[in-house]
Amino acid sequence: MQQARHEQPPVNVSELETMHRLVTAENFDENAVRAQAEKMANEQIARQVEMAKVRNQMYRLLTPEQQAVFKRETSTTNGAVA
Repeated sequence: MQQARHEQPPVNVSELETMHRLVTAENFDENAVRAQAEKMANEQIARQVEMAKVRNQMYRLLTPEQQAVFKRETSTTNGAVA
């Protein structure tokens, strides 16, 4: 999991800077903002998918007993995993 974090930074600063420039531009370009927002959203989706993949790999390493404990413990948080 640490490796996945290092390979892909949590936030692409240049994308945030681009969005900032669009927001503070003299003339608002809705299409450009939409395109930038979509690009940033797709990057977030890619990060979430990668983390889910890593969590699944970790889960599969657990013994059946450990998996049962994990399921029982996470059922109290509606399946949310930190």
